[in-house]
Amino acid sequence: MDGAALAGGEAEVEAAVTRCGMVPRPYVAGDCVITAGGRPVARLRGAAVALHEGPEGDMDRVTDAPTCRRTADGRPVLAHESHVARMAEDEPARLVRAPGERLPTARVRPRLPLGDFLLVSRLEEATGRRRAYRAGSRGTAAHDVPPDPWYVREHNGTLPQLALMELALQPCGLLGGAIGVSAEHPDRDFSCRNLEGTARLLRRVDPRGTTVRQRGTLRSHTSLPGGIMQRYDIELLDGDDVFWTGTAVHGYLTAELLAQQQGLDDGRCVLPWLDRQPAAPEDVLRRDLSGDTRLGRGRLALLADTVVVPRGGDHGRGYVLCDKPVDPDDWFFDHHFLHDPVLPGSVGVQTLYQAVHAFALLTGLTDGMDRPVPEVAVGEELRWSYRGQILREHRRVRAEVHIRDVRRDAGRVLVRADGSVWRDDLRIYRVTGIAVDIGPASYGRRPPEQRSLGRRRAGGRAAGPREAGGWETGGREADGGHEPGGGRETAGGREPAGDRKTAGGREAGR
Repeated sequence: MDGAALAGGEAEVEAAVTRCGMVPRPYVAGDCVITAGGRPVARLRGAAVALHEGPEGDMDRVTDAPTCRRTADGRPVLAHESHVARMAEDEPARLVRAPGERLPTARVRPRLPLGDFLLVSRLEEATGRRRAYRAGSRGTAAHDVPPDPWYVREHNGTLPQLALMELALQPCGLLGGAIGVSAEHPDRDFSCRNLEGTARLLRRVDPRGTTVRQRGTLRSHTSLPGGIMQRYDIELLDGDDVFWTGTAVHGYLTAELLAQQQGLDDGRCVLPWLDRQPAAPEDVLRRDLSGDTRLGRGRLALLADTVVVPRGGDHGRGYVLCDKPVDPDDWFFDHHFLHDPVLPGSVGVQTLYQAVHAFALLTGLTDGMDRPVPEVAVGEELRWSYRGQILREHRRVRAEVHIRDVRRDAGRVLVRADGSVWRDDLRIYRVTGIAVDIGPASYGRRPPEQRSLGRRRAGGRAAGPREAGGWETGGREADGGHEPGGGRETAGGREPAGDRKTAGGREAGR
């Protein structure tokens, strides 16, 4: 440090933040350069500041008493951002233990995801006595969505199903921990796994830069030898308006019980549809989609070797099989969860959604659209069941979808499908009701100053699925339905999808 240069003059400090976090207390660390007279006079490396509570505060416990943290409308919260971060990075039972309750000694405990995969910010309110597990116990959490969240940016500007699922499921884990699950089986490894659920988007949403409220209600609690099963009803809200509803079954399982999962077919090896065919289908498209940014970028680049059979599958309307090796360094293993890395089920579901999108792109269903992008279809119910997990030591993931139907309307296309996911040779996920709404890139986009999670009529009633960008049940199918391959038969053969011949030539964008 040049003390003489600082004497009697002004100094400027420039800091470059190198890390920040919430555990054990909110902190920021960085490197600083102090300049005076236009030249550097001091450098500080690893400078850090942390926030600590006052003498009356206690950041080490979540109690029934509200914290000093307030919501945007002035209401106190039960667990603030630092508490939630510690439920991801620390021992959750340390925060919510009752007087006299001993801390768990096992390393693997039910925790929330880490980093920017944590999609719950705070617990605003909760009802129910600790470890009573009464049906009807309710918790309301909230998540402050960044203006440019990674999962929208890497999904070409639309909200993926993965994000909706995580927004809904993570608060159930937070509520379960708050009412006592984190203290069960304290001396045994104890993992939280979502086992099944349903989801329905009620209206189109753009949550960037807003706060999503997450409401979960415990419907049942079942104790098992070595585990617990909890069933929840879930709602996602914009203020007081619900835009997403669903259910979830969470299993809290010891390592011994978790090891008993045998997949969906009682441990039998059931091959994908393509591998069961006596002869290879003739109209097969094979693509390496690992670099196709139309499907997803960065962490959401989920597809690799892909086979499309335009007239294949259980319904003869189309089939896709994706094959990808398990990368032990993939991003989700470090985010989901501490000491208990596992591929999130939402990643498997998102892979199936991308497979449906790939089918639409490769068979010509989107021909004529200006930069088509996929969105979760409004009003359609998704269902999933998980009976196994994908860990770092597994070799590959295979995902297949069977196209059920395709509908066209007003320059958009709706593709419905069912799917499954394999871990190595074991089928472990079954997903039905996949519905991808594909339209031009400009569809559904609104300027930031007009952005809100929902659109309401002048009279105050929430817009229905069709009014909010959804599809009418039983709506018409263009040309009598989907014809595999994306075109229509004529006397001279098949016309490419999206085009039709006129007297003057070819008319695009049909």
